[in-house]
Amino acid sequence: QMESEVHKNVHGHQHGPGCSHDHGHGHGHHHHAHGHGNNVHDHDGNEPVNENDTSDVISDNEIHDQVGETLVLKKEPYRRISKKIIDPGKGFKKPGAVDEVKYRLLQNVNKDDSDLLEKIKALPEETVELGEQTHGEWFGFAAEGLRKEETSLITIKEYADNDGKKELQKVTHHVLQIISWEAINDMDYDRNYLKRILTRGTGKRVDNYHEVAFELKVSQDGKVLHEQAVQNLISIPKDVDKSIAPTGSEFTDVQLINSHTVKKLLTHMYSSEQALLKVDAKKFAQDENVFKNLANPDGGRVHFEVKITNHLRVEDVSDRGFLLKKIIQDGHGYREPGNLSKTAYSIKLTINGQEKISIGNFEGPVQEEKQKGEEFLQAHGSEFQMNYLDEFKVSKQLKLILKSMKRGEHCRVTVSDFRWFKYGFDYDTVKDSLPDPKTTEFAYELRVHGFTEDRAALSLPVDDKILHAGRKREVGISLIKAGDYKHAHKVFSNINSYFEVGNASKEDQERYRQVSLSSLLNASLCQLKLEKWTELSATVDKILTLDPSNKKALFRKATALLRQEEFEESAKVVNSTLPEITDEETRNEFNNLAAQIKQRQAAYESKQRKMFAKFFQ
Repeated sequence: QMESEVHKNVHGHQHGPGCSHDHGHGHGHHHHAHGHGNNVHDHDGNEPVNENDTSDVISDNEIHDQVGETLVLKKEPYRRISKKIIDPGKGFKKPGAVDEVKYRLLQNVNKDDSDLLEKIKALPEETVELGEQTHGEWFGFAAEGLRKEETSLITIKEYADNDGKKELQKVTHHVLQIISWEAINDMDYDRNYLKRILTRGTGKRVDNYHEVAFELKVSQDGKVLHEQAVQNLISIPKDVDKSIAPTGSEFTDVQLINSHTVKKLLTHMYSSEQALLKVDAKKFAQDENVFKNLANPDGGRVHFEVKITNHLRVEDVSDRGFLLKKIIQDGHGYREPGNLSKTAYSIKLTINGQEKISIGNFEGPVQEEKQKGEEFLQAHGSEFQMNYLDEFKVSKQLKLILKSMKRGEHCRVTVSDFRWFKYGFDYDTVKDSLPDPKTTEFAYELRVHGFTEDRAALSLPVDDKILHAGRKREVGISLIKAGDYKHAHKVFSNINSYFEVGNASKEDQERYRQVSLSSLLNASLCQLKLEKWTELSATVDKILTLDPSNKKALFRKATALLRQEEFEESAKVVNSTLPEITDEETRNEFNNLAAQIKQRQAAYESKQRKMFAKFFQ
C-alpha cells in the first residue's frame, strides 16, 4: 500500500505512487527526476556552468553508478553543489524533501583523502527529517540527490561578483552517506502538515461519511496535551462544524471528529493504520478549532498520533450526501448491474425501525464469477426480487444503489432526501405514509445475488434488441395508461435508440420495422401530450420514412407545424392527406384541424398587424 497523496518537495517536483521516490517501503520503479536542474558533468574554473547549455547533460533515465563520476546537484548564479560518487549505492530512488533519513556525515574534508569511505563508515548513524535539519540548505539538496547506501563527496562552490565577473570565492567538501529513509508526506506541499506512517494500514482509504473508531494522542514539545479513545463508530463529516469551539480539556466524540486536524489526518489514512501528523504551531493556531487552546503557538510542532481501531466504509451514492451506503460485506468481481441487467436481490425497507418491505433471502446463493447471469437467475431467481433496472418498476434511488453494487455485496443505505423517490414498487408500498425525510430514519438493506450482463445498444444482437424493445414497450404502455407521459416518453425514446445505432442488414431492418414504427408512434403521442413540438416534428418524419401514408403521423405532423406557427406548411399536410382518407372519423379530425389552422393563422396575422401599426403611430 502506498500513500495515495502526491508528495511534492520544496523545489517543485512531485512524488507520486509511480515515481522513483523511495518511501522506504519498497515502492516506486522509475528514476526520480529532481527539480534542481539537470545533472551535468562538473569542471573547475571561475565561471559557473551555463544553465542553458544542454550539451553536457546526462539523462536522468541513465543509471549514474560510476565511482568517481561527478554530477551537479544544484546550480545557482553564485553557488554550485555537486557530488562525486565514492560508493554508488542501490537502485534509482532518492529521498524526498521532508523525508526522515538515516545518514552519516563527515564535514570539511580533504577531497584527496583516500580513506574517506572507511572514515565515514566508522561514524555512528544519525537520523533527521530533511524538512527540519540544521546542517544548512546544501544538506537538503545533497540528501535528495543520493540513492540508498550511496556515499558521495559533496562539493560546495561559492562565487562572488567582482566588477561584473564571477569569481570562485570558497570551496567546501563534505562526505555524505545516505543509509535509508522513511517517507513523510507533506500533505499541503508547504511543510505545515507532515504525516508519517507508524504502522501501515490495510484495505480501503478512509473518506468523508465513513465511520471510524480511533485512538488519539496530542502532544507538543514532549508534553502530552490530550489522550482519548473514540470506541464507538462515528461518521466523518464532509465539512467540519467550525462552530464547535474549544471547551477545556474534555471532549465528546462529536467534538473530536469535528476537529480540523483530526479530520484532515483521518481522511489521509487507511484501515488499521497508525500515523503521526506534525503540524506547524502557528498554522495549527490558524486552522484548528477544537484543540486550539491546548497548544502554544510559539512552541514546536503539534503532534497528532492516531490509530484507527475500526473502520466501516460508507459511499455517497447520490454524490449529494443523501444516499449513504454502508458496506456490510464486500462483493466479488468488478462488474456492477447496468440498465439492461436483470438483477436478483434481497431487500428490506424500514421507516423509523418498522419493516415495510422484506423480500428475498440475504443468506441465499450468490452468482459465481464465471457463472452466466441467465443460468443463475433461471436456477435461483424465484428466491429474490428481480427487476430490469431500466424499467420504472424500482425507484430512481433504489436503481442507483443497485447499480453501485457487486455480486454478493451486502449493504445498508440511509436516505435523507426523497427527491428521487417518486415511482417503483418500493415507492408504491410506502407512498401513502411517507413522512418528512428530515425527521425520519429511512433505510434499505440490500444484497445483490446475481445479474445478467449489461450491454450497450450498439452491441446488442438483433434478437436481444427486439426482446428488450418488447419488454420495455409493455412498461411504456402501462405508463401511458396511467397518464405518466414524461416517463413513458423516456421509455420509448430508449427503445428508439436501439434501432438508430449500428449498421443493420436489409433482413434485420425489415424485422425492426414494425417494432420501431410502434415505438415511434408511442413516442410521438407522448410528445404531443407534453407539447414537445420540435421533437414531435422530428419523430413523425422518421415514422413517415417507414410508412409514408400513416394518418396518425400526418395528423401529428400537421399539429406540430401548427403549434410552431408554420401555418402554410401545416395546411399543406392536411390538404394533401384529406383526399386519401376513407373513414369518416379520421376525415372529421383532419377537417377540424384545418379549421384550427385557419383560425390560428387569422389570429396570428391580426396580432402582427396591430404590432406593426404601433411602429407608425
